[in-house]
Amino acid sequence: MTLRKLVYYVATTLDGFTAGPEGGDPSGAGYFPLTPDGMQYIVENYPETMPGPAREALGIDHPGRTFLVNA
Repeated sequence: MTLRKLVYYVATTLDGFTAGPEGGDPSGAGYFPLTPDGMQYIVENYPETMPGPAREALGIDHPGRTFLVNA
């Protein structure tokens, strides 16, 4: 029996929150800012996690590197 590897990829704060104080978008209003170097890291290492329109706007057209669909 072969076990598959499960990767849970989610942005959280250091204290474990995944949403803003009122349950809203954590990337808004400086609550969970995405810095240029953080964005560059995501684009280089996890491009498949970017939304389709963002991938297109950033010129990302290569396939995923970390997460494979139907692997």
